[in-house]
Amino acid sequence: MQLHPAHISIHNMKLALIALFSPLLLSALPAATVVYPDLLAWESASFGNVITTERFEGLAVHVITDGENVSTASGVSILGMGAGGLAIVGFSSGDFDSGFINADFEDRTTKLVFMFPSPVSGFGFDYVGANDPGSIWISLATGNEFGTDPNTPINAPKFIGVTSDQPISWFSLATDSFDQDYSIDNLRFTSIPEPATVGFMAFLTGILTLRRTTARRRYQTMVAC
Repeated sequence: MQLHPAHISIHNMKLALIALFSPLLLSALPAATVVYPDLLAWESASFGNVITTERFEGLAVHVITDGENVSTASGVSILGMGAGGLAIVGFSSGDFDSGFINADFEDRTTKLVFMFPSPVSGFGFDYVGANDPGSIWISLATGNEFGTDPNTPINAPKFIGVTSDQPISWFSLATDSFDQDYSIDNLRFTSIPEPATVGFMAFLTGILTLRRTTARRRYQTMVAC
């Protein structure tokens, strides 16, 4: 049995509307976040997305203080929150071979906030130091929180990465340990289209599919006559 062209048109219009509003419905759900302690696993999970790496090079050695915002070459901005000197940017020797950030937090009331130039689906970075469990405490814009594993052996570089089914606009770093010193480098993040853009493109795809289906049905009707 063949469906009437009008029924097909209504069906395709429903698909177009579902595609348009699906990103809005998903944004209201709790974020599902996956943590990766391995770079290759994180890169595999991020396959298909463009990965940008911020190496913190070219920054003058500088102490970030409360309320100060530091811009990087990749567009990531770093905001200091808390009393005293929170971190030093621009180191070029020591824990890493090139520019990196050295943080010396007292507790979770002092932190660095990393704001991405546009929402991302995931990020990760290398770290050295942070020898106690929860030394680096990561909070996401999605509401998720988690701590890093301690370095074993001490000061051996490690990686931590995150992916989320909802866009991440920022993350912050703090510590659960008193006077904890650590360094981070090679901040990697994956760029994704804005949800509104994804929905609009899906809507256009649905409209184009509807037009092609309608034209094909009209042609088949003309041939049948």
